[in-house]
Amino acid sequence: MREHDNLFRYVCRVLLGREPTHEAKGDLLKELQHKGVFLIDLKETPVDGTPLAQHVPALIDRCRALGRSGSC
Repeated sequence: MREHDNLFRYVCRVLLGREPTHEAKGDLLKELQHKGVFLIDLKETPVDGTPLAQHVPALIDRCRALGRSGSC
């Protein structure tokens, strides 16, 4: 698991009650998705230096699409 994937690690600890491993990441993400929890980035290229505010409308659209997908 990447060292900087703290959000994922802490979400798994709290919501799933266990410490994630790199090998189990895909399965854990599916388990979170089943619970209605989606971890998505604000923008598709998080470290490109552009202002964050301009990416919010696209994030909202992606969240709405996840809600409509029936995945949760």
